[in-house]
Amino acid sequence: MANQILIKNTMADMRALSAAEITALKNGTYEGVKLLGYYKKGDTPAPIIYYYSATEQGGDDGGSVIVVGGIKLQIIFKEKVNALYFGISTTLSDNFDQLSAFFNYLKINGSVMGIMPAGTILYSQTINFAFDGGRLVGQGVKTILQFTGVADNAFEFNAFTGGDVADQHARGMIISNFIISGNENTKNTIFVQGISRGQFENVWCGNGKPASDGFGWLIASSHLNEFTRCGFTDNHFKHTSKPMWGMVLSVGHRNGETYGNSTNNTFRNCYFEGTSYGLNIANGDQNYFIGGSPEANSIYGLVIGINSKFNTFIGVGFENKNAIDIVDNGKMTSFIGCYAYSEVRFGSTCLGSKFEGGYAQKIDVQAGARNVVLSRINYSHWKEGGEIVDNGTK
Repeated sequence: MANQILIKNTMADMRALSAAEITALKNGTYEGVKLLGYYKKGDTPAPIIYYYSATEQGGDDGGSVIVVGGIKLQIIFKEKVNALYFGISTTLSDNFDQLSAFFNYLKINGSVMGIMPAGTILYSQTINFAFDGGRLVGQGVKTILQFTGVADNAFEFNAFTGGDVADQHARGMIISNFIISGNENTKNTIFVQGISRGQFENVWCGNGKPASDGFGWLIASSHLNEFTRCGFTDNHFKHTSKPMWGMVLSVGHRNGETYGNSTNNTFRNCYFEGTSYGLNIANGDQNYFIGGSPEANSIYGLVIGINSKFNTFIGVGFENKNAIDIVDNGKMTSFIGCYAYSEVRFGSTCLGSKFEGGYAQKIDVQAGARNVVLSRINYSHWKEGGEIVDNGTK
């Protein structure tokens, strides 16, 4: 009888089809194979059916196309696909091959959303997810991508891997709801380069390198993105190896060329908590920070570099009891309705910055700073001994 469906419990069972079953699939006796699980029955969200395919397109990727006994079995995922169908599993010691195949499928089928399962997913080599319209969604802080190898970057959203400088950015990506963790050897836990008009939401940094070249997030030459409830915090992940920097905005590189500052990004309710330095805008222009906080940092909460300008902070709380809250060496920075528990320092290269409204324990405008504007500030708010020291040039 034609149009029957074979039933197999696992992917291993399907790969072990008998010669008779393969013949039956080729002659149409069986239309396809219904798979009830990947490693064991019931370990995927639902059974799926692979159909016999005569197309020559697409090789065996362990998920959408399976080649067995000289025939090809294929399923076309529409709208969304769970990584469990590609063999990604919290039981594996290394998911690198499975992640690579899964991400490649999403890249080829750009309209399909990738869904990561809950649990800790181990992988041994740096993985990259960067293409126009890419969508990757986890199960909140229950989904942890854990890098176990030795490399500079644990996870990349990096559009500058190719040699074609004309194709500069990956646009319109939606990335949400998981934790990415490196280890004590990882310089950059989350490396974002050449990404524009993307949305990052509820993405948090795990472990990283506890040294001066250890960055939780390194955002390079990326523009017009929105980051919502992202950053670094012990509230979502119990860190055993903290990078020295929570997040750094800087320039990117491709084929030996340096690209521009990270610009026009918006950060909403982002937190940079418990590192030596919370947030560093080394090379960034016209970025907006709304709410959120660099807090519990041991050296500086926020550092703005000399090559950065027109960055704005609205309603941001700087809560560093034993460290300097803000060091601004940039140009035309605006702090509106913010509060700083310890000290705000406008450095010698600062030009045209302003602190308007809000609270500050101490404000130090250093010699060489020019045209710094201070208005409607309540200082010495939490304890006695607050002051404003203004040695700048008007």
